[in-house]
Amino acid sequence: MFLRISVVLALLVLLASSAFAVVDLSSDAGAGLEMPLGLSAEFRSDGIFISWQHVGGQDVSFKVYRGLIGNPSKVIAVTNEKSFFDSTAEAGQEYEYSITAFDATDESIGAGFTITNPVAEEKPFVISLVEPKNKTFAFGEEIEFVVKVESQRFDELQNLEVVLINQELGTTRAFSFDSERKEFVLLEKLPEAKQGRNEGFSTAYSILASASLEGEQFSELETYVLTLVPVKELDSAQFALNILAVFGLPFLLLMLASTVAFVGWRWSLQRKTVRDRLKLELLEIEKERHLWKYEVFRRKITSDQFREKESELQSKQAVVEGKLGRRVEKTDLNVNTFQGFSTAEVREIMMLVKTIKKPKKGQTEDSLRARLVGLGRSEKVAKKVARLVFEK
Repeated sequence: MFLRISVVLALLVLLASSAFAVVDLSSDAGAGLEMPLGLSAEFRSDGIFISWQHVGGQDVSFKVYRGLIGNPSKVIAVTNEKSFFDSTAEAGQEYEYSITAFDATDESIGAGFTITNPVAEEKPFVISLVEPKNKTFAFGEEIEFVVKVESQRFDELQNLEVVLINQELGTTRAFSFDSERKEFVLLEKLPEAKQGRNEGFSTAYSILASASLEGEQFSELETYVLTLVPVKELDSAQFALNILAVFGLPFLLLMLASTVAFVGWRWSLQRKTVRDRLKLELLEIEKERHLWKYEVFRRKITSDQFREKESELQSKQAVVEGKLGRRVEKTDLNVNTFQGFSTAEVREIMMLVKTIKKPKKGQTEDSLRARLVGLGRSEKVAKKVARLVFEK
């Protein structure tokens, strides 16, 4: 009789706490550890953020179990923190989560809940820059920005605004809507040449569009890089003919010298423009690195995802730095050349390749590697340097 009453009470307790899922542990599990309390879940655009509370000591860790409704749960994470970001949760799926506390000797009963990950709502509009198609302009030139806003519910968008932003130049201007073209138009005069900017430079313009739909606010941001140079394109041949017609042949040598100087100056300017573009690429790589670090801080991505992205960024950075310093001009570098190397190792490799330049007579790849190891370089770095030197 007592056994039947116990079974009935157990069933009543299970029904009253249907919002929680219990992990299948042994019958003695959790005897010495308190189960996590105060579980909460927050939906984000790329996953579910779960947090909880626990009164245990500093040596307590936590296991996160997850499974589809009606299927066994599996451990998807082990953490020392009292929170976890599940970036692998698929939109529209219904999951059972359970959190247990454990230490070196014991594991608690799991506290859990059932939740459905909602399907992310798509933005009701997208923007694209129609004009200018050209990316290089002269100082003081007036250009027309044309932005197209595409939406299947365009007529329902309220308070639709498009703004041009340039933080470097302190520019913030609103576009005008052309109802006939159904495009947003803005005439913008580029800055005049100033001290320190008379050799050309690149600057980033951002297009920010915002609107509300059914009481909800939406926005879209795109960035475009324009290059400003001190002069417009010059027809060198026509310039030379005009000089000859006015001053005659005595000034031919002077004209040729001037043309050579002008070509040299233009080449130098173009080279500087390329270097500025490469430096801008390095800044973009560093910006992307900081953004990914911030995502790790917010627990929106895992450490493994960040390490994979960091390896890709290091490869891109090595290629750009190689172009800037002309260190490995004859080496076929690609995004996988420095995969698995840290930033410090890549810089060390590039410096050694530039210093050695080419192998000595009678030297082999293995002997160069052994020599570098003998000089205190790591086996990993020495092997990569030797390979790059002999690939030249």
